[in-house]
Amino acid sequence: MPMGRILWRSVQVIALVLVVCLVAVVLLISLVDPNRFKPQISAAVARSTGYHLDLAGDLSWSLYPVAGFEVNDVRLAVAPDAPALVAVENARVGVRVWPLVRGEVEADALVLSGGRIDLRRDREGRPNWQAAVQQAGGSTPERDPDPGAVRGGTAGAAGLALAVGRVRIEDVRLDYRDAQTATHWVAEIERLQVEGLRLGDWFALELIARVRPDGQRVLNTEVRSQLRVSPTLDQFDFSELVWNLKADALTGPGTAPVEARVTSASGHYALAQQRIEVAPVELAVANLVATLRLQPLQLGSELDVRGALSIAPFDAHAFARRLAQELPELAGSEALEHVALAARFRVTPMAVAVPDLQVELDESRLTGSLAYALQGSPALRFQLDLDAIDLDNYQVVATPTEPLSEAAGSGPPPSPLAVALAPLALVSADGRVTVGRVKASGLTATNVSLHLRGEDGRVRMESAEAELYAGRFSGTAGLKLQAEQVSAEARVLLDEVQLERLLADLIERRLFRGVLSAEGALAAQGRDFAEILTTLDGPVSVAVSDGAVLGVNVMEQVCKGVAALRNEDVPPDRNWPPYTAFETLRASLVFSDGVGTTDNFSLSGGGLSVSGTGFVDLPRERFDYRVGVRVTGDSESKQCATSERLREIRWPLRCQGSFSDPPAQLCGIDTERLLQMTGEEAVRKLGRELEGVLPNDLRECGECARR
Repeated sequence: MPMGRILWRSVQVIALVLVVCLVAVVLLISLVDPNRFKPQISAAVARSTGYHLDLAGDLSWSLYPVAGFEVNDVRLAVAPDAPALVAVENARVGVRVWPLVRGEVEADALVLSGGRIDLRRDREGRPNWQAAVQQAGGSTPERDPDPGAVRGGTAGAAGLALAVGRVRIEDVRLDYRDAQTATHWVAEIERLQVEGLRLGDWFALELIARVRPDGQRVLNTEVRSQLRVSPTLDQFDFSELVWNLKADALTGPGTAPVEARVTSASGHYALAQQRIEVAPVELAVANLVATLRLQPLQLGSELDVRGALSIAPFDAHAFARRLAQELPELAGSEALEHVALAARFRVTPMAVAVPDLQVELDESRLTGSLAYALQGSPALRFQLDLDAIDLDNYQVVATPTEPLSEAAGSGPPPSPLAVALAPLALVSADGRVTVGRVKASGLTATNVSLHLRGEDGRVRMESAEAELYAGRFSGTAGLKLQAEQVSAEARVLLDEVQLERLLADLIERRLFRGVLSAEGALAAQGRDFAEILTTLDGPVSVAVSDGAVLGVNVMEQVCKGVAALRNEDVPPDRNWPPYTAFETLRASLVFSDGVGTTDNFSLSGGGLSVSGTGFVDLPRERFDYRVGVRVTGDSESKQCATSERLREIRWPLRCQGSFSDPPAQLCGIDTERLLQMTGEEAVRKLGRELEGVLPNDLRECGECARR
């Protein structure tokens, strides 16, 4: 038979076979109803997983040009009478026929819509999906015993050309509730779409979803990126990643949403080497821009994540306003206008370490290191160095509405001190802080060094040292942190501090000058420095040398007292200096609720000897001292032309008033006491005149009068 005729016969046979196959397929699709296989499909699922599959809707299939099937109203549960774990309204899969002949899998579309996933844990922690394993006899489907087949890709995968024209998942909701931890969150996929998926080539991914972290508030998320999966399924890449987030109602009803954007240029994951590489990731929220840089991460071994985090300078007040919030008004008009951070970090199963930390806060620069150990004690160690800071700039300015909000039942606002120190008290901590220059409550200290420990809600200042107005400060303290206040106990020591400069900064008054030394053991509690003053308790001893009482001349007051006794006027040409010089001043104060009481005040030098009692009220910034002044007879005291007997008198002087009163108005002769003394002197004078005239027994009565 000629070769041409043989070829023609072959073509006819092949055509006949194809026609028969086509007819068979058409008859199969036309005459065989796929719904008749529902029981077999449900039984197969039950045997392999233990779950109950309910195919309530219709099944349909097609063969050419796209082979696929479509299913509606599918429910998966742990038992026939149990609530559905998974429910799908519609699912459709289609695969093109001719590419299969060439050994290629080219899906026309994978579409799923209307999915519901409902997961629960009860109060004992039992999940509602666990019963399926029990029904299956405690076994799970067999897995490939060779992990390398998955990790490195299979030979079949290496030769498989997989392509999907379109993957679309929409209207899927995952609802998770945990009664044991009172957790409830919801994830809703509005649309997940992949276009042009082909192994080895780049394809586009788009995800639009919502997450409700507490079941109520909404976090909208939108992800777009280019992805690539290797034909062997062992390498994954992304590029041009853009992740937009919008948080609705996180800042309260009716306020602007919080928007954020995460971007990264590229990323690579090699499954065989278990290695992840990601280009710098940038997070932008309002006017805050943070950049995260990660070193290549090696999986499959002990966790070791290294990288760096930086936050570009931003205005904290503007940031809060962009989030529809308002920071409290601070004393410094430019406070928190410049905030920035740069840090290197390392995370391992044993610890989280920040070996290089740099923080910019306005004009201040903080550097140092932090380390948090997951095992052992202390858990937190730190070494922080601050160049300079003015803490007074960060004091919250009180507003008239604050007392009203407290009275309305919202409770007192948290203590700023407690908030600042709370991280130290939450865990066992040990660290040191040095400050080149710090200003607080008007006082300025330099070369400050603090050693802090924290544990069980308490912070212990093991040591505190500083240079303070040409002198030294040292002390120890213990702090107990509560939500509304701080309770403190401290021992403080001042050595050779310039008193005039200290008072000028503390109370903005120049009342004394000299070299101050003091020691005290004090206890107090409160939300801030002002409240702490109102509860200050404990003893304090004070000594001042080579000093002066500024704004008043005690000798002048004595001369006025002498002139008053003689009914004379003080000559106006006396050149009295506007201070009272002294060699030593000593006093012991016992504080109770911020009021220090003195019963042994003494001052000597400058032709005077002064002693007395009184009190100083720190919260009200007032004082009141009654002292007796005795003239010791030096050259200055002779300006009063007092007799020797008048110099022996302890002249009554009273110093009282407010810290803000002019110094010249603070001290003066105690006229009430002076009148009493005048009467006593008259009695003594009468006794002297009667000496030698009256009998002895009457003279004894004269002595009684003088006493």
